[in-house]
Amino acid sequence: MGSDKFEIVTNYGCRVFEDEHFVYKSHMHGPAYINVDPILYQPWALYNIGRKLAGPYAPVGLRVSGIVPDVVADPAVGGISFGLMTALAINERIDAFANNSQVRVSYPEQVMHIFAEKEKDDEDKEVFRISRTGFASLCAGKKVLVVEDVLNSGVSTAGVIECVRLAGGEVIGVACLVSRGGATAESLGVPRFDPLIDIDMVQYKADECPHCAERRPMVIDDALGKGKGWALEHPDYPTKLLLR
Repeated sequence: MGSDKFEIVTNYGCRVFEDEHFVYKSHMHGPAYINVDPILYQPWALYNIGRKLAGPYAPVGLRVSGIVPDVVADPAVGGISFGLMTALAINERIDAFANNSQVRVSYPEQVMHIFAEKEKDDEDKEVFRISRTGFASLCAGKKVLVVEDVLNSGVSTAGVIECVRLAGGEVIGVACLVSRGGATAESLGVPRFDPLIDIDMVQYKADECPHCAERRPMVIDDALGKGKGWALEHPDYPTKLLLR
C-alpha cells in the first residue's frame, strides 16, 4: 500500500498491518488494519491531526477555504478526541482573523463540539443518538461538520449524520483521519468528504473470505477489529495475537 501514504500516522507510532486476517466492525473480513490508538495518548499528535482535519473548513488568511461550521459532531468514543481537536483548531483560526478589519466573512462566535452515543432502540438494536444536555439544540439550524477517526463501512458516520439531521442541523461535510472502506461524499450523502488517508482496503463477506478458506489464523487483539468475538463463535478456528 506504500508506507509514504501512512506517514502521517506512523510518525506517531501507529502501526499498519497487511497480509493478515481481520474481522472489521462491519463484520466483513480483510487482510489489512490500521491501528491509530497511539495517537489517543499523545496530546500534541491529536492537536496536529485536528489542525489537518480542520484545514478545509477553517479560515485561511483573509478568505475562507470551504465552509466554516458552527458545530463539529462525532461518534463516541473513538471520534471524540479528533472532533474536539478539530473544533479547537477551527476556533484558533477564527480567533486569528475575526478581528482583522479586512475580513468580510461572518464567522461563528465559537465552533461548538458535540458527540453522539450508541443506545438501544425499542427493538434492542444499537443506534446513535445525541442525548447529552443541550447537544441537540446546538445543531438546530446550524452548519455541522462530522469528524471520524477511522471510517470503514461508514455505519457510525451515517448514524451521526442522521442524528444531526433529525436535530435540524445541516451536514456540510465529513472529515476523517483514515478512510479504508472506499467511502465517497456521494455514498455518505454529504456535499464533501475529506479524509487525510484514503485507501480502499479489500474486504470480503465472511462466507466469501479467501483467508477463511485457507484457515489463515484470525487476529484476536482487542484493539484490532472484532476478531475476538468472531473467534468465540468459531472455537475450532486458529487464532493469533499481533500486539505485544
